Amino acid sequence: MHSEDTILLDDPQSGEWDVTVDVESWPQWASAYQSVQRCEQGPFVVGSAALIKQRGLPLTKWEVTSLTPGERFKWETQTCGIYMIATHELITRETGTEGVLRIELCGLIARLLWPLTARLVRRALEQENASLKCRCEEHKR
Repeated sequence: MHSEDTILLDDPQSGEWDVTVDVESWPQWASAYQSVQRCEQGPFVVGSAALIKQRGLPLTKWEVTSLTPGERFKWETQTCGIYMIATHELITRETGTEGVLRIELCGLIARLLWPLTARLVRRALEQENASLKCRCEEHKR
């Protein structure tokens, strides 16, 4: 099961990546996040991990499994019998930068719950992307 949302941000790659990988600041601008705490200091790279508390979900540890600087990162977690893969991607277009959020949920429990949660997941991605757009616009000022 998967869901995706795309939003057009403004100027091509003018600070969006810095906002995206500053995961500890997400609770300041994305209401779904109660807390995000990096598990290590230093650059955000493959192997980086963060403890994330989202509204309505248990505390989970997400680990970066792939990263292309300035373009995308993917991280993964497992909680309550559901394996999740989330991708944060920035695609440069002539008209601006597209912010793409994807989430894939795997496992029997995910399949069973998907009919009940698909709409909520889609809405969460839309809200997070809209918040990213606002944060990037504030960040430029």
